[in-house]
Amino acid sequence: PGRDKVDAGKAAVAAALKNIEDTRVQYQKAMTALGNAKAAAPKQIADAEKAVAAVDADIAKLQPGKFTPSPEAIAKVATLQKTYEAIAPQLEQLRAARAKLKDGTPDFARATAAVQTKKDELAKAEADLAAAKAATAGAAPTEGEKALAAAKSALDAANAQLTASQGGVARWKRAQLYQTVFDAKQTVAEKQAKHDDLVATAKDAFRQVELAKQGIVNAEKTVADGPKNIAEKEAALTKVKAEADAAASELAKAEKAIADHKAKPPEGKLAEEMKVVAAEVDTARKKFEALDAQRNKLGEDRMKFQPGTPEYTKINEARQALKPAHEAARLALEAAQTKQVAKPGESPVPTELTEGVKKAELDAKIALKKVAPAEKSVAAAQKEIEDAKKQATELKGRIAQMEKDAVKTKADAEKAAVAAAKELDVAKAAAEKLRAQYEAGKKAGAAPAKLSQN
Repeated sequence: PGRDKVDAGKAAVAAALKNIEDTRVQYQKAMTALGNAKAAAPKQIADAEKAVAAVDADIAKLQPGKFTPSPEAIAKVATLQKTYEAIAPQLEQLRAARAKLKDGTPDFARATAAVQTKKDELAKAEADLAAAKAATAGAAPTEGEKALAAAKSALDAANAQLTASQGGVARWKRAQLYQTVFDAKQTVAEKQAKHDDLVATAKDAFRQVELAKQGIVNAEKTVADGPKNIAEKEAALTKVKAEADAAASELAKAEKAIADHKAKPPEGKLAEEMKVVAAEVDTARKKFEALDAQRNKLGEDRMKFQPGTPEYTKINEARQALKPAHEAARLALEAAQTKQVAKPGESPVPTELTEGVKKAELDAKIALKKVAPAEKSVAAAQKEIEDAKKQATELKGRIAQMEKDAVKTKADAEKAAVAAAKELDVAKAAAEKLRAQYEAGKKAGAAPAKLSQN
């Protein structure tokens, strides 16, 4: 009977060890599932906690009978337990700080070294704690007690890993929620812009109609004011023409005064000489005027053809051939005219007469330059009236359709704006709700769960 009890006890221990090993495998699967948690992280964390709790329960069943360890051993275990529990959060803080850095940078490398150092420190604390706990269990632990110690050590490590996993999942969830808040804000901005655009479209629907009506008013005013405007410009043209005619008349008078003075018959020998000079001047003038008329005629004929054509070239060559003779005739005329100038001691042309001619020529030139712009001004005013008449007729023909289109555009935009306003309100409410959730989550932080220990 005693032997049977021993064999039964050994079988129970073996079964317990197998049960612990199976449970440890389940625990590892739960931790793997926890590490892969993303969108469904809360559910997988709960499943992992249940799996570890089952390990804890199985371990409790395998515990041997209680004995009383020494006070020093109990105190050492308590101290080492506090050390271990202090190091685990420090390790997670270092990991969290490293997660904010960019991989591959010097700062990330330094942070990784700090994490590894802290991991080594945590492993040593875990080993020391396990040894201290073993010492409190007695000098010769059973196989079940050894398995229990190993399971508890795994449980402590699981707690640390679970805390880290929960912290990472919480940060991941906050990042996801922040992205959702950002997207919601973008949606609100897009819907706000769409609503504002529709409101502006409805407001400006009749803008083109108003511009067309104003264009009709302006065109009709131009037509109505046209006769008066043209009359004023024609009066100005008449005035500058009269001034030009008057200036030409004054020039003719000045030239006649000199001609009369020169025509005054001289006396004695001078009179005979002057008759000879006058005949010479008359001959030279006739020759020059004949050549000048011939060249002018060729110039007019040349203008009837395009430059570069055979006809143009032929006429131009004939005209250029007359240029030397024309120039010689001009010089001969000037030379003959210089002989008519009175010599010293004789009767010269009075200075006031020559100056009068110069002034009259300048006045006539200035007055004549004003005529062409005045004529263009009259023509422009007449064209403006014709253009205004056409514009008024065209706009009046289009105004009815423009008003019809504007009514439809306004109605469509207002209808769409109402729908856009509702969408905007919904988007704003959703964005505010998501923002509140994000702020609440940020304030609450991630309070990681801790696996229970027996």
